Amino acid sequence: MSRGYIFSIDAALAAIVVTLVLWSTVWEMDLPRALPEVQIERLASDALDVRIADGTLASMDRALIESGFRELLPSNRKFRLQIMSYSYSGGFVQTGSVVAGEDIGVMEDPETEAALPYRTTRNFLTFSGDSIDRYYRVTLWVWLD
Repeated sequence: MSRGYIFSIDAALAAIVVTLVLWSTVWEMDLPRALPEVQIERLASDALDVRIADGTLASMDRALIESGFRELLPSNRKFRLQIMSYSYSGGFVQTGSVVAGEDIGVMEDPETEAALPYRTTRNFLTFSGDSIDRYYRVTLWVWLD
């Protein structure tokens, strides 16, 4: 009779531990986001990587940058891009900046952040021979129109 009682306590404790582990895992995980939000995140990240790789951003040509991003992003997405370039000669010195795309303005209720744009930032270098020519910091905001 005492063996059955101990087995029941052991099973109950195991069930409690499993429940706590599952509950804490779900609690700590990011809950799945809506598909449009995930799509904007991926789209912005990929578009930025493509334009860094093809040299469009390093050109610092606003018209070329805007047309390049409009080509990659669907028509129902708006964007704003800020690039700052720095040269290195004993320290980083800002040599230029470009702002392209639409003005963000005030989007929605800041409490809910429901319609606020997705933001991604990248840093990249360009080289001249074996030395660093320029350092760039790019921030891209993308949102649903």
